[in-house]
Amino acid sequence: MPIEIVVDGTDSGGKTPCVEALYHTFSVDRNVRTYAPFRMQEVHHLWDQEPKRAASTIRSIMDDFRHNSDSADLIIWDRGWPTVWVSTADAAARGATPRRTRG
Repeated sequence: MPIEIVVDGTDSGGKTPCVEALYHTFSVDRNVRTYAPFRMQEVHHLWDQEPKRAASTIRSIMDDFRHNSDSADLIIWDRGWPTVWVSTADAAARGATPRRTRG
């Protein structure tokens, strides 16, 4: 199971350049993958009326990428579940985005 780093922040806050710098730093002698799950499907419009669907959508996109990245040593996310978790007060949506633990 790869180690995962999530770079989260506001729009135009410099997340992508940070992800790129981390990639270049850590990719020496490691299999590092980067991914931006929020670019795969727009979920912003779902936060108010369907927050659980928004959270579940992002979780599914991230889970699919994890499944296809079994050989990676490190995954660096350009946004991820923390964005979902802080974007809603809905308990069901928060429950759809569990924290991953190493073990």
